[in-house]
Amino acid sequence: MLSLYQIKQLSQSFVKEACHFLNISADSLRIIFTSYIIPPKIKEPQISTVLQDDTIVIGEDFLRSSNSFTQLRIDLYARIRYISQRRQAKGKLDWHGDAICDAINFATALCFLKGLQLPCNPSLQPKKKFEGALQILANEYNLHGKIFKMPTNPYKGNYFYKLRLEETDRKKIEKKYTRSVPYTGVEPLSGEKGSSKNPFNNINDAVEFLRKMEHVAYTNDSLINDIANMDYFYDTNSEHFRVMWASPYVAHLKHSFPEKSFFISKMAPLDFTHPEHFYFCLKPNLYKHKFLYRGQSSYYPGKPCKPNLFRDKKHNDAGDYLDFLIYSQELELLIRSHPIVQLLENGIELLHDTFRIRMHYSGLAQHYYNKSHFLDFSSDLEVVKFFATTDYKSETDEYVPFVKENEIGVIYYYELKFPEAFQQHEHYALKTIGKQIFSRSGLQSGFLLEMDKEADLKENVDEIKKIFFRHNARISKDLFVKSNNGKNYFPDDILMHAWHDRMKKRFKDKVVSQKAVLYNVSINSSETENSITKKLKDKGITVDDYDPSFTVEELDFFYKNIEQWWNDFCSDIYFADAENDLYREAMKNIIHEDRYSWAFQRDTH
Repeated sequence: MLSLYQIKQLSQSFVKEACHFLNISADSLRIIFTSYIIPPKIKEPQISTVLQDDTIVIGEDFLRSSNSFTQLRIDLYARIRYISQRRQAKGKLDWHGDAICDAINFATALCFLKGLQLPCNPSLQPKKKFEGALQILANEYNLHGKIFKMPTNPYKGNYFYKLRLEETDRKKIEKKYTRSVPYTGVEPLSGEKGSSKNPFNNINDAVEFLRKMEHVAYTNDSLINDIANMDYFYDTNSEHFRVMWASPYVAHLKHSFPEKSFFISKMAPLDFTHPEHFYFCLKPNLYKHKFLYRGQSSYYPGKPCKPNLFRDKKHNDAGDYLDFLIYSQELELLIRSHPIVQLLENGIELLHDTFRIRMHYSGLAQHYYNKSHFLDFSSDLEVVKFFATTDYKSETDEYVPFVKENEIGVIYYYELKFPEAFQQHEHYALKTIGKQIFSRSGLQSGFLLEMDKEADLKENVDEIKKIFFRHNARISKDLFVKSNNGKNYFPDDILMHAWHDRMKKRFKDKVVSQKAVLYNVSINSSETENSITKKLKDKGITVDDYDPSFTVEELDFFYKNIEQWWNDFCSDIYFADAENDLYREAMKNIIHEDRYSWAFQRDTH
């Protein structure tokens, strides 16, 4: 349940939303809350009223009694419309008759734009009921369309309706957000500051240059700015307006949320023949971001920059990576065994919407010691500074400051150029890993560049540019201390414990589970259990009956403070909607719902 304070915040969000569409400054309005507008003994609670000086008065009795906020949204949209019309009439407009009708039509129109489906009994002639809203959309927003009935089950005899634009308007929107734009980022020319021949004096100078250059590149990109200022999301594939969290651009939209936040972001279907089967990811905040970054303490001149899966010549020549991938797949099975992972993949229902949140298994496998076909990138330059000024020691599984004075480090930056930024390219594709149940990738504001064997970051990724800097031992040590000796990005968790406790030893001993073999077969239709087992045997790898799952002790540790953990996990997740707080609070509260108790109660596992 939302607190009264949170509902008041929600009310203010609805007011700001309507003000934006009517070009009214929300700061010019005053909102006050009162116990009630009409004495409760007289009639049902009244939601709000408007005073002569444009003050909006909202009744707390309604806020306390309501368990659905669509009525609140419509009422406040209508009140702001009335204020706008009354101002145009220089105060000579009363709340009755045509004024109320116009206000309700505007509220209905705005609900359609925000992707809501609105109820109407067929006997009330839906086309006639929504006619005024369609006229406002056509006359004031140059959007022309027709209502259509959703396949949603009727409620109390009411069917639900949404708006579908005419083909001409659909094409305008499609053209606006798929037009081609040039790259706006720049790379220092040979001899210029930041080039390999004239590197920045230290990492801090290099990052300061990147911050300024990113701002300029972002400002000069007209498409990314249009995306940021998107007022509504019209899905040109399904041909109707949808809520903003259904937009692939949700993490790029203009907002006032914290810099370090994650957005519920819809992913492309895993199978495009079944577009209705899709997942969400938890995408790092990308508003005002034009680049993603990768920091390295060394450039390795003359060598390609490839994912660790493709750095071994013997494996590349053979085109066979089974002995690497089988261990990533065993770790994936371990991750899949976690109850919270299963919960999110199965889906959680929030405000009648189902969110299936997918973990990035192969990306997590890389973040936890396995080889993959990904290179890591981050949207956070502080994270990049850490990786650019440290070396990883695999023997001890730790990062240490890079202290070789005057050696040259590099920062790669990948330009986000839409519409193709996250689309498949010939040899690579940018992916989101973001926030996961296991915290490393979220703390690192992580993204992944998926690459095939032929791809080289230095040579054939068009979006990539780079700058160079000289190492400074004092700065490297200071940054390391600032990162809590790396623990800010690599905290202790049960997945790390599982690796050190047994998975690492299994890799060294060249033992893999039968379940990992069967999983490999399930994603390779040309193979059988016998064929994979034989190939592993030829590589000196034996198969056993180990069950990749977390131990009792690991799960006991995880569930020790499960309520606090879940609250913290949800606290920086945003839904990019006026009802953001409502969704997040609903997400926090599923821990108390019986249907999800199996995932949160230790004694059920």
